[in-house]
Amino acid sequence: MRNNRPTTLATLLTLIAALALLGGCGGGKTVTRVGTDTTIDLSGRWNDADSRLVAEELIAQATTSPWVENHLLAHGKKPAVIVGNIANKSSE
Repeated sequence: MRNNRPTTLATLLTLIAALALLGGCGGGKTVTRVGTDTTIDLSGRWNDADSRLVAEELIAQATTSPWVENHLLAHGKKPAVIVGNIANKSSE
């Protein structure tokens, strides 16, 4: 029985190595084309694309809300919007 142990261990190690090799070869990747105007976040962290999207959304909200028309009617001229320094105070 003792002589059989190294053979069993070698067989087990060979089987594990073969399974690892076969497991690493599987799972082909699929590639999907997207439009050039599409932004894809690969990292999951805040990046320049996120900053641009948020800025565009804030500008759209600020310039299309009713206060712009109210200011124009009350003062006879378009309002001036001054944006100060912006600091990132998040953990990222």
